[in-house]
Amino acid sequence: MELNKCIDNKIWDDFVLLSQQGSIFCKTDFLNSLDVDYELWFVEKKSVPKAAVIILKDSKGRPIKQPYSFTPYLGLLFDANITSLPSHQRVNESLKLINFMLAGLENIYDLISFSLSPKFEDLRSLSWFHYHQIEKGQFKTNLNYTGLIDLVTPNNFEEYLGGINKSKRYEYRKAKKQGLTIELSKDINVIEKLYLLTFKRQDIAVKSKTISLMRNIIQISISQGYGELFICRDINHEAISATFFLYDEHTAYYLIGANHPDYRQTGSGIYLLLENIRHYQSMGISKVDVCGVNSPNRGGFKTSLNAVPTPYYIATWDAKLSHD
Repeated sequence: MELNKCIDNKIWDDFVLLSQQGSIFCKTDFLNSLDVDYELWFVEKKSVPKAAVIILKDSKGRPIKQPYSFTPYLGLLFDANITSLPSHQRVNESLKLINFMLAGLENIYDLISFSLSPKFEDLRSLSWFHYHQIEKGQFKTNLNYTGLIDLVTPNNFEEYLGGINKSKRYEYRKAKKQGLTIELSKDINVIEKLYLLTFKRQDIAVKSKTISLMRNIIQISISQGYGELFICRDINHEAISATFFLYDEHTAYYLIGANHPDYRQTGSGIYLLLENIRHYQSMGISKVDVCGVNSPNRGGFKTSLNAVPTPYYIATWDAKLSHD
């Protein structure tokens, strides 16, 4: 096995496309929108990539600890052929690949950090890292949850709608009667305004760096055809809700939602989000990832829409820290 840097974006993106752990967040178009340096690595056997990893780097060239803003999954990926192996072979091969990768990465970086896909099934290589040399540091893992909405089992949107929380269904139908309209838009200023108002209501200050990153991600993803910005307006054409989704071949990712505090009683937020779900189901997308159900209020709201809580892990090894 060899650990080699990947410098060909097409080879990398083709690998991500077929990897079970791959997502839009791992593709180079999205990585370029983050406006930070990054390095792409393959573990190869006979020049064939078998596993992969992304390392984000700050302005001083140091690895960035995960998770990174607006980037829920940025971790380890396996070749599709590894995933399709029988269980006993897949497990052994995966362990060997990650063990080899980690041994190589620690010779290059003093920090290794992953935000692992929910489809990364076996963390033992990380928990066994320096198992017999704990003075060299071990990975610290944090359990997180996202929510996945199945768009395949319901035959149509009405069937999906009939299965969600009754009160949310009522809010949706009430909002629908108010003459609200939804449009696809490229007007980033609208979602920025609503985003800031949403956090202002919660007395949370949003950093200018966060806004700049958000704008960059939205602008590039729309121009490259893997992002969509939706705006909901009332009968007076006032923008009262906005959502932003990324999507790949199988999944739509609900990355940003924002609502005008003065119009919360209209139900525009639930109306817009459910219409988004209708839209992606009609496109043949198999699921919506709501990108986190980790706070009590937002988590409860998302699971009321049949988002199934699904675990994923943040794992970090830092050579500069002492580990117990």
